[in-house]
Amino acid sequence: MSIKATLTSDEIWPLINVLNEVCHGIYIADFEKILGEKQAVVALMERIAKLMERVKEEETTDATLTLNALELQIIERSFDEVCKEIDDWEFPIRVGILKEEAKAILKKIAKSPPYIAPDAGGFEMNSVEHTAKDYMALKNSTSLLTFEWDTKNETLEIHANRKGLEKLRSAVNTLLSKNGCDHIHLMSEDWGGEELSNEKQCEENELIHHVKICKWDT
Repeated sequence: MSIKATLTSDEIWPLINVLNEVCHGIYIADFEKILGEKQAVVALMERIAKLMERVKEEETTDATLTLNALELQIIERSFDEVCKEIDDWEFPIRVGILKEEAKAILKKIAKSPPYIAPDAGGFEMNSVEHTAKDYMALKNSTSLLTFEWDTKNETLEIHANRKGLEKLRSAVNTLLSKNGCDHIHLMSEDWGGEELSNEKQCEENELIHHVKICKWDT
């Protein structure tokens, strides 16, 4: 499934900077495992850069960016890597905005409406795209799923209703279907995702907004 995101120029150029960082800035040891082929990431960055040029030429305030499942996954994982690898103080210098502003852009993209091209009937998804499709299917506002840290007892708590547990099971099944080492990300809406709920269930706990589940080929 593709999405159709309407972005302002102030949201487009930081997106280009994020993709530029993963391609030419920060070091990512397992680049292809995390983001896929580098050529695909560069191609996406160049396409968004052309969109930015068109916005400048036409002197408009916003533009529409259509992303397929693979491209959406690239953007989500690129934001994750950049936020993880670049310190808060350095982030505005290298990306041009604060981390909170970057997360807001990712959140807006993730909540964009779906778009199906007229000729999409014969489109075949590879494994990375399939993962992104599964993530889209996990989004359900009526579910409850939180990971919370009990500092006092040093205990990780998982709170969920039935739909939340089904969502978690689906995410784990997606990971199990992959060959070799791989991982998935679950994020709250505040962090640009919709897999995890935003409200903690125990007032004393610390809400975890980002959960990374790794599968090792051992």
